[in-house]
Amino acid sequence: MSSMDTMTPDHARLRAIDPDTQRAVRAFLARIPPDLSVERALLYGSRARGDHNRDSDADVALVLPYGANDWRTLWMLSGLAYDVFVETGILIQPVPISSQDWLNPEGFVRPSFLRNVSREGIPL
Repeated sequence: MSSMDTMTPDHARLRAIDPDTQRAVRAFLARIPPDLSVERALLYGSRARGDHNRDSDADVALVLPYGANDWRTLWMLSGLAYDVFVETGILIQPVPISSQDWLNPEGFVRPSFLRNVSREGIPL
């Protein structure tokens, strides 16, 4: 078990995602090509905390074994997010994170960001 797994409180896993967000996130995840090999997906931010408004985006962290820092990966994910926005009215903000950074947050350029995602993130 990684340090990030131990940092996620049990109550974060038990929070419910509102139906509109759930539909948008599921539509986004279903569009991700299998060869991207998403190891973990977490909803974080206002929609995970339940304090969002109608116009809030849905922040989705994607832990990837490779390609997290590749502009082509981000471009592709952004295109998928746009398609979901047109379909659902909810903008997904995908944030790719490398497995290495997820497992070793102190080596990441912004370790507090990864700790925040781990703390408030809801596994998808």
